[in-house]
Amino acid sequence: MSGICNTCGLPQEVCICQEIAKEQQKAVISVVRRRYGKMVTIVEGIDDSAIDLGQLAKILKGACASGGTVKDRTIELARQGLCA
Repeated sequence: MSGICNTCGLPQEVCICQEIAKEQQKAVISVVRRRYGKMVTIVEGIDDSAIDLGQLAKILKGACASGGTVKDRTIELARQGLCA
């Protein structure tokens, strides 16, 4: 039984449970003003059991060319000026 998924009953190599869990999530993205007028983009609402938040933060920081961190199941991205 180790080759069968307990959730969907399909063999492990064709199991789609992880993909369904990722597609059903809704991320909430907001921009807040912090100390000294700095703008920070907050990404929250992502279930950290299905997605590695550290890896996702790394990808977002690289794409946005900004710094950031993962705090309490949210990703905070520091914005460097206004982007068009």
